Amino acid sequence: DIAAPGVGIYTTIAGGGYGAVNGTSFSSPLTASVVALMLSANPALQPSQVDSILASTADDVGTPGRDDYYGAGRINAARAVAAARGVAPADTQAPTVSVSAPGSTVSGIVAVNVSAADNVGVTRVELYAGGALVATDTASPYSFSWDTASRADGLTSLVAKAYDAAGNSSSSTVNVTVANNVTADTIAPTVNIGNPADGASVNGNVGITVSASDNVAVTAVSLYIDGALKATGNASLSYSWNARKASRGAHTIQAVARDAAGNASTRTIQVNR
Repeated sequence: DIAAPGVGIYTTIAGGGYGAVNGTSFSSPLTASVVALMLSANPALQPSQVDSILASTADDVGTPGRDDYYGAGRINAARAVAAARGVAPADTQAPTVSVSAPGSTVSGIVAVNVSAADNVGVTRVELYAGGALVATDTASPYSFSWDTASRADGLTSLVAKAYDAAGNSSSSTVNVTVANNVTADTIAPTVNIGNPADGASVNGNVGITVSASDNVAVTAVSLYIDGALKATGNASLSYSWNARKASRGAHTIQAVARDAAGNASTRTIQVNR
């Protein structure tokens, strides 16, 4: 690839003293020394840059141009070091990138925002949904419109990839749940009054317990005595009723449970004081 002096090299010889010797054992360290000088002038040089500079600054000897005897030519230390000083450091730093989830559960067309930065400059940002390219943006702010109908309902990964001019890249991932085909909830919760029993005779402090369940989730439970609201809870509640203050005769205890879809159910019992 390159040639270096290896004939009549004045150096130490076996048995002591100095003398002229020949061979690649002497041209190799000369080349290594030039490389060391280049790296001293520019420590950021990459191996490929070192090779390129050695070849481009070599003295063309022998047949003009590259040939089988001298390769690119004879190394020129002064020109190689001068060229090394003028080479900009290679950009090996990847951009930073972050994708923001448009929500934990998404449907329809949603906006996906990505932030990206680089020590030199971001050239483009790509957005992928479930491994499929959605779009590419080349200017900040990086904002994408994603039609979630392109993915089946369920968990989908959103991946943003940022690139710089040197080809360095990095990515950021978030997971979202696509829910475009949601069946309306028309099932009401079930509600139960655990205590007292229907038709029971009560007196003194009466502990009333209410529990409810739903196919999705119970959002509220309410307790009424003789039509008056006495207590509320999430999916269950307990209430202490002082029956001594109630009139003698029959009294109505009613529990109402509701879910997020607005479905409601009622459980009513009567007790005697």
